[in-house]
Amino acid sequence: LSSAGFSGVVGNPPYFLLQGTGLQGIVQRSDADIFSGSNDVSHFFLKRACQKTRTGGRFAFIVTRYWLEAHFSRGLRGFLASHARPTLLIDFGNLQVWPEVNVLTVIAAFSKGASATPTQVYVSRNGDADSAVAFLRSCSSDPACCQYEVASEVFGDDPWRLRALQNPGLWNKIRAQSIPLSDVCDNTQGIKTGNNAVFTVSEEVAVSTHLDRDWLLPLVQAHQIRRYEVLAEKEYVIYTDGARDIEQAPAIASYLSPHESVLRQRAECSEGLYPWWRLQRPRDPRLIRSGRRILAPLYSTHNRFFPTTESYVGMTDVYILVPTSNEYFCMFLAAILNSALLDSYHRTFCKVKRAGYLEYSGAALSSLPVRRIAFATPKAERERLLIQGKELYRRGLQSGDLGKCLLFVHQRLPQEPNGCPEIDSEQSDVVHDLLAFLAEEMVRLHKEKQSETRGFLTWLEGYVAVAIDDPKNKT
Repeated sequence: LSSAGFSGVVGNPPYFLLQGTGLQGIVQRSDADIFSGSNDVSHFFLKRACQKTRTGGRFAFIVTRYWLEAHFSRGLRGFLASHARPTLLIDFGNLQVWPEVNVLTVIAAFSKGASATPTQVYVSRNGDADSAVAFLRSCSSDPACCQYEVASEVFGDDPWRLRALQNPGLWNKIRAQSIPLSDVCDNTQGIKTGNNAVFTVSEEVAVSTHLDRDWLLPLVQAHQIRRYEVLAEKEYVIYTDGARDIEQAPAIASYLSPHESVLRQRAECSEGLYPWWRLQRPRDPRLIRSGRRILAPLYSTHNRFFPTTESYVGMTDVYILVPTSNEYFCMFLAAILNSALLDSYHRTFCKVKRAGYLEYSGAALSSLPVRRIAFATPKAERERLLIQGKELYRRGLQSGDLGKCLLFVHQRLPQEPNGCPEIDSEQSDVVHDLLAFLAEEMVRLHKEKQSETRGFLTWLEGYVAVAIDDPKNKT
């Protein structure tokens, strides 16, 4: 009977992942339509609330927000869209409702059955409020700053990207003129050693133990990655991927041998799935040992991409992007990725974390938009125009006015009256080359800054007769 059920259901269900619990198999059998293998238990409370509400009734929960956008929650979104319509969505973003609870939340209210009433959506944007309470107050006192009315029919099984409601035209325009980063880049998560203390060595240790340099890769920590620079110390990972036998590197074998019993206790190694001296997750050697690459931290408050030709690697909190295109330059990609526009795009569509952090996982990186380039300008003209663009840039730096350089770029990218690019007449490959040059300049200037800093610290050590690392009250 359509009238059976409750008129209203309100709740704050528990939040925890079902993976690794005894409930996993139970809900897989009872709720196969929304089961994904990566569900939060609150997903099933949402489904039950919908089932227990009568047609025309309402149900509302405050729950973890990740089901709004996560690919593994497609089944849940599809179920809710098929049986109910959202009437109110309050997305707290990365504001924690309960500071001591490590979860980000959304208030979601639904009407059971079909409804022509638009959905009221409130979205917390980064920096708008410093707490969940302040955000809720702004929703009632100044709703125009964060409120949207959305036709409820748009909420289906695709991700409900509420943060994208602010500038939908901009995001659609960007996508229409772009290709996904995955078209021109492969990416991999950093290495998982299973025992960082054993597999990580300093320059001093590498020299004193005569470690085979071909088995060492320079290591970067996530916090050392900046836009166009890396603040890495001379550390290395012993890269034993299993492709070569450890006996081919006697010094490496000798260095690791005292730790054999500890290394054998690592996950899967204890089951005999790989040799005791191999890294737990060496990743794809083709990507790990590649030259050109771009490094990014897995978590950051803003875009931080470092382009390099050295084989820097990171641990699991670092992602490595390796260009696969001979046309799209690595430095151009770095310039795009570090731009304010891509920073805004990513914080709109990525997975948000606590304290203002954003996630830069492989899937998120692969979907980032890169401006489509028409590589059609004749070589000689393309080279001539690049020289002209560089000269305009240098003159602009000297005068403090980059207007002529920007005009030069604008002339290379003519637009139709509707704002779409004139593909047949644009010279976007020239702009591509100019951006690559500017990224190279950024890297060069950062290297010069680091060199000057090291020189000053060396002088200071001599002047005060104390090693810089010794003083305790230094800034």
